[in-house]
Amino acid sequence: METSMELQATGSDVIRLTDVGKVFLADDVETRALSHVSVSIREGEYVAIGGPSGCGKSTLLSVMGLLDAPTSGEVVICGESTNTLGQKGRAALRNRAIGYVFQDFNLIGDLTVFQNVELPLFYRGVSAARRRESVDAALEKVSMSHRSRHFPGQLSGGQQQRVAVARAIVGEPTILLADEPTGNLDSANAEAVMEILDRLHEGGATICMVTHDPRYSNRAGRVIDMFDGRVVMDPVA
Repeated sequence: METSMELQATGSDVIRLTDVGKVFLADDVETRALSHVSVSIREGEYVAIGGPSGCGKSTLLSVMGLLDAPTSGEVVICGESTNTLGQKGRAALRNRAIGYVFQDFNLIGDLTVFQNVELPLFYRGVSAARRRESVDAALEKVSMSHRSRHFPGQLSGGQQQRVAVARAIVGEPTILLADEPTGNLDSANAEAVMEILDRLHEGGATICMVTHDPRYSNRAGRVIDMFDGRVVMDPVA
């Protein structure tokens, strides 16, 4: 699929960032990764965040995904302001509302495929029977059911990323975030992963993806461009 997908926003904002800044300090050196970023993403959208290396796009996704806290500004996820949440509160909201796909897969090597995908549900306290049902369904969606008893080291990069997608969607999150999901894959496996994301969006998923590759950003209904920690182009701003 080479053409842009039609933007399909169906509901209210599920992500809202207002005047967000992020500063990193290392050895008394201050690095401003994000500066005055305001972005909203509505339920049902497929959004790509692009820009050159080091422009802050992965930091922005990390803030959206509650993996990192902003230095300034407000982050609202599914109507809930995260500014006053502690670490446990942020983790609980992230586990409930957000699925995250990492560029380097982040699978646990001594757990099987099934156990890796099951992990978010385990932390939620979901029953064993329900976990099995949900994991089986998620693996089916990414065509990895036949590898459920294998370990990550026994899989190709493309297969590991499919498992990572299954782990991200197993809890039926409101938001799916993907940070360069094709970055470590060859073109064939990258296309396979992108087709999975396309199908998830067609099924109603809200997706926000960081990518430097226009072949993949053009599949989204909306592209946000960043430069030097700022949003420089957003078609709905």
